[in-house]
Amino acid sequence: MSDLPTMDAAWSSLRSLLISTAPSHASDAEREREAERLARFAAGHPHELERRLLAETPSLAATTASGDSDERTRARRSELSVFWTQPPPRKFRLSAKRPPPSEIVFDALDPSDMLEAFVAARPHLIAQRRSTVEFATYLAVCFARRPGAADIGTFDGLPPECRDAIRASAFGTPLPDILPHDVVSLRATEIDATIAAYVRLPIETLTARLVARGFLGPGEQLGETILRDASTLVRLGVDRHALADRLELVLDAETHATLPDVPLREQVASRIAARAGAPNGPGGTYEFPWMCEMRGCMGYVGDPFHSVDVFDWTTARGSADFKLFRRGGDRSDCVRGGDLIVTLIRRLCFFEGTVAYRVDPERTARLLGLTAVG
Repeated sequence: MSDLPTMDAAWSSLRSLLISTAPSHASDAEREREAERLARFAAGHPHELERRLLAETPSLAATTASGDSDERTRARRSELSVFWTQPPPRKFRLSAKRPPPSEIVFDALDPSDMLEAFVAARPHLIAQRRSTVEFATYLAVCFARRPGAADIGTFDGLPPECRDAIRASAFGTPLPDILPHDVVSLRATEIDATIAAYVRLPIETLTARLVARGFLGPGEQLGETILRDASTLVRLGVDRHALADRLELVLDAETHATLPDVPLREQVASRIAARAGAPNGPGGTYEFPWMCEMRGCMGYVGDPFHSVDVFDWTTARGSADFKLFRRGGDRSDCVRGGDLIVTLIRRLCFFEGTVAYRVDPERTARLLGLTAVG
């Protein structure tokens, strides 16, 4: 099979392989050979195919995908979404299987150019189903990991929350604080503005999301809620990071032995050792002044301050409810909540509003022994 002679021929080939949803009569071997032709074209014409994709992004976003049998599906999918939901490299195949055409092509494309294309595509994909954005972001993660890829932090077209999510997935970088350590130095409106800039959404839209998902009660304001709880911690002389670390230690000690994922279990065990030292209980266990009962959930609660799922990148927080109490004390003197609260406290000093999963900062600090009375 001869090489692709022109850019137009290469673009036509790319559309046929990775964008068209019309039934293909080509065999797997023929599709693989076509992908190899595309890869050779990309290698011989650096940046050209990527620039064409970038230039065609608005047109692809405006074109409804053809070939879908379900009319409702066609109405929701654009050709752009078809491209950005192709199987990412080494994600959905066993090592014994041959790579799909998408992997052959993606491996030949410049990673920095493809990150730029993702930045241009993302505003269009946000209007699609959430799963479309999830797939596209994972593709961006794969490109960010590639040698020679530009630092994701240099792409100002992405909201900070998205840049942090990609960096966390690609390199294991911890998700950073959203609000500064000294939250009480800000006014409630400044807190709102800081968080709105991080997620790049109007605060009214973000507040509506938090109310709809049960993080705030109707009529509550995010900045006011955070400032009130931050002021409580200042009055108690308790640092929010110290409280989050202590609570995480209790949750880790309760769950780490049963975690099914071995690397995650080892990571959590190392975190416990760093905070608590050597085991002080029988059989290499830890005994703390606090106890915790946990109940796992069938699913998990996503972080509301990210447009994509960061569950796997935050030590799986959001998948369990807990009840915290003092060892040997009255179990009715307790704090109940969901384990995502550790992340929310650490990054935003957010204990949630007047809702079912709110964690009271004063009672939590007292039960964890962080106040004078504990």
